Amino acid sequence: MKLIKIEVSEELFKKINQNAKLKGLTDEKFISQILARFVQEPHIMDKQEVADGYKECGAINIEIANL
Repeated sequence: MKLIKIEVSEELFKKINQNAKLKGLTDEKFISQILARFVQEPHIMDKQEVADGYKECGAINIEIANL
């Protein structure tokens, strides 16, 4: 394994720490899992799919608001 040193804001660090604790992980293990997932499965962050999802949700919200 390689060691990577990163800097994050205090706010982001708190969120990482809180989420790691919820999952029973160390901060390092939590970050490692996030990186592994997004590097190995880049399609889950496809910008067009995300944009389309937001558009679909927006359309649904507008329909609900017009009921």
